[in-house]
Amino acid sequence: MPAPVISRYVALGIAAWTGAYGGGPKYRVARVGTLPGGEPGNVPADLNNRGQVCGRDFVYAVDYVAFRWDSRTGETIDLGTLGCFEYGSIARGINDLGHCCGGDSSDDDCFYGEAWLWTPERGMVGLGAIPGGLFPSSLGLAINNLDQVVGGAWGATFAEAMLWDPVAGMIGLGEMGGEPPSSVAYDINDSTWVVGNASSARGAEAFLWTPQDGMIGLGDFYSDGYADSDAFAINAHGHIAGQAATPVVGTQAFLWTPASGLFGLGFLDPDAVHQGSVAIDINDRDEIVGRSAWGAYYDFRSFVWDPVWGMRNIADLIDPCEPRHYRFDYCRAEAINNAGQIVLDMGSARYGVLLTPYLPADLDDNEQVDLFDLAALLSHFGLPGGASYQDGDLDCDADVDLQDLAILLGNFGETLP
Repeated sequence: MPAPVISRYVALGIAAWTGAYGGGPKYRVARVGTLPGGEPGNVPADLNNRGQVCGRDFVYAVDYVAFRWDSRTGETIDLGTLGCFEYGSIARGINDLGHCCGGDSSDDDCFYGEAWLWTPERGMVGLGAIPGGLFPSSLGLAINNLDQVVGGAWGATFAEAMLWDPVAGMIGLGEMGGEPPSSVAYDINDSTWVVGNASSARGAEAFLWTPQDGMIGLGDFYSDGYADSDAFAINAHGHIAGQAATPVVGTQAFLWTPASGLFGLGFLDPDAVHQGSVAIDINDRDEIVGRSAWGAYYDFRSFVWDPVWGMRNIADLIDPCEPRHYRFDYCRAEAINNAGQIVLDMGSARYGVLLTPYLPADLDDNEQVDLFDLAALLSHFGLPGGASYQDGDLDCDADVDLQDLAILLGNFGETLP
């Protein structure tokens, strides 16, 4: 075949395939393990930097029970309950030590919930409530590597964001002067910076709380003096992810930094009938996961956002060699770690999956697509059948052809962060 014809076919292949396979990392899929002996299913809630996942597992003895799953060993651990076996327990946060926090009914009547901390050494320990609180009730939503837990509890007169410390115990973080007063804390980093939502004179407003400055509001995208926003996650640099109201459409996912304030992340589908997006979690590379409105009605899709590639639909980024029984259209992205792994709640399927990033065409797994990968593919180019991924069959159709070459060229020079 003359060289110009080959070049034309390669160009056509790149145009057709770079959109699907080029442009940043894609993801391989692993199903989150379940506890033995119960109904197979779980709902993941959080993910640490060791690839461990926590959440709730469906079992026969109770409605659900908190669990921890380790992607490296495959082990799933039952974290138990505080004593209410009728409703069970839910793990909501996990740190890099593998310690988990959550909430559970601890009284005999299963009425009042109590925040708890689970460690391998001590098991599940209740954290109590804010001293002098209206009700003896609390809920743990996030945990840092100092085993400090944040969430919500009853203060003297209102539901209040709380911080529990292994030495100081539980304290309320207050609110910002709104009526009726209320606040809740959603995340904490290792500097003991806390984020959440609180009532203020401007409305229900995202906040940042620090031991030095207390609680400050982050505002929203309006300039009319009213605020409607939530801060759901904070990373080690003090960068915050959440959602905030906009003047034109609904809420928009945001990244907040001390230097630039609120920055809108946009939307997956600019033509969605009921527009809106929300950022759920952020890692130390400012990679963010969340959900965005999609199409007609109230549909949504989960996204991953980063400063290089912007907002991408997770459903479009799954390894093409994965079995098609996974449905990613209505999955819910819950957390992202510093390795770029993402944990998804698969919704009505009642199980979770862990996504691990990879570069299409990184045939030698050195986290970059380079001349060695190109040479490996070209050495098998034209193989009509029986080809493997390592041979250069990048679209899993058992041969090595122009489509595979286009995928490699579309990713040439890319590296994993």
